[in-house]
Amino acid sequence: MVDDLPIVSFVRNDDGDAVVRVDGADFETRAQLLEAAPFLADNLGLYARAVNHLARGYKYKVIEDPETFCAAYEAEIAEELANVDPEAEPVAGVTQLIDFGKPELELIHAPQIDGETLVFFAKSKSLGIPYRVEAPAGGDPSYQPMDMTPID
Repeated sequence: MVDDLPIVSFVRNDDGDAVVRVDGADFETRAQLLEAAPFLADNLGLYARAVNHLARGYKYKVIEDPETFCAAYEAEIAEELANVDPEAEPVAGVTQLIDFGKPELELIHAPQIDGETLVFFAKSKSLGIPYRVEAPAGGDPSYQPMDMTPID
C-alpha cells in the first residue's frame, strides 16, 4: 500500500547536487537508491520522478497522467492560436508551444519498463514541450524531444 511507503523527497545536498532522500538517507545514484529502496521498482511513477531528479534536478516534470497532460497541452495550443497574431514577429524570451509545433500526444504514456529500460515522458519546465526519456538499467537517462508537426 502507498501509505506504507517510506518518505521519499527530491532535494539538493549541501554541495548542491540533486539527491533522493528516503527516510532521511540521501542517495546520489539509481543503483544506491534501488538497493536501499527496492519498493521503487513496483512504483514506476515514483521511480521515474527519482530517476528524473537525479538526472536533471528540477528542470523536467514527469508526466504520470498522460490524459491530463495532453488535455492541458491541447488547451494551451488552442489558447495560443486564439490569442496570437500569426503575422507578429517572435518575442525574445517568450516561449509558445505553437512555435515548436505539435507532438504526437497519443504516444505519451505513463512510466513503464521496456525490457530493462525505464521509459517515461517528461515536460520541460522551461519550454513546456514533452520529452521521451529512456533510462537503461546501469546507464544514464537520455532525454529526446518528441517529434513535432508544424501548426498551420
